Amino acid sequence: MSNKNFAVIGHPIKHSISPFIHRQLLDFAEIEGSYAQIDVAPEDFDNFLQTSKTKYSGFNVTIPYKQKIIPLLHNISLKAKACSSVNTVKIEGGTFSGSTTDPVGFVKSLESNGVILGSNMHSVVILGCGGVAAAFAYEALERGCAVDFLVREQSKPKACALAEHLKKSFLNAKINILCNESAAAEQKPDLLINATPVGMHPNIADSPATQLLIKNSAAVFDAVYNPVKTEFIKIAEDCGTRAIGGLQMLVWQAAASQEIWNGCKFSTQQINQICTAAEELLTKQ
Repeated sequence: MSNKNFAVIGHPIKHSISPFIHRQLLDFAEIEGSYAQIDVAPEDFDNFLQTSKTKYSGFNVTIPYKQKIIPLLHNISLKAKACSSVNTVKIEGGTFSGSTTDPVGFVKSLESNGVILGSNMHSVVILGCGGVAAAFAYEALERGCAVDFLVREQSKPKACALAEHLKKSFLNAKINILCNESAAAEQKPDLLINATPVGMHPNIADSPATQLLIKNSAAVFDAVYNPVKTEFIKIAEDCGTRAIGGLQMLVWQAAASQEIWNGCKFSTQQINQICTAAEELLTKQ
């Protein structure tokens, strides 16, 4: 098989461990290929897209380009369109096809920890209203959950716009916008999700939610994976709340990207192996 080149783009992207994960996935799939990490400044974004057509078979997209790239795609999956977020681009014949693998990574991570949306989890509070928050909301709504976005007052218009967009896919969706954390705590949600970068390295002492809200939640999920155990997760564990970090999601969504690019599938055992190795890498860093 000819060598295939892949990459992840973002700005900044210095601390990404996606290359480490994808190289192991390529090894498991016995695919000859490379995976690069590229910091693309906003002024270089268009130029990267042009050169990528002949250089790469596909690439991942992270902050701040998950939404910016959408108008420049030739094709987009229904789920990515509904979430207004793309993290995986496949290149064929000079055309870009965009998808989002964040939702499947999220669900796989939850399920491997015994959290089943729509089964033992029915009410979901999401901290934030960006692209990854939209992906989480989509999966929750698809499974019949009620979703509340908890945001700062200045982010309320953006959250309302997201809610209206999601309602186009889920006509009977139960979506509310909250700006008061105490109100969210009173609801005692089944699942509290951090879809913000709060708590990410190097600001590891920060938590996106108070102890009261975390304690009043049956389970919490943190999309942040560096550090492996965020302050948000530590508080949850101290409160006796079931806590799930973001590392498994990162690996599962990477595996889903490889499936899009190369048609390969991975076992839970292989994913767990990569998670263990990635955790060791992050701990050393």
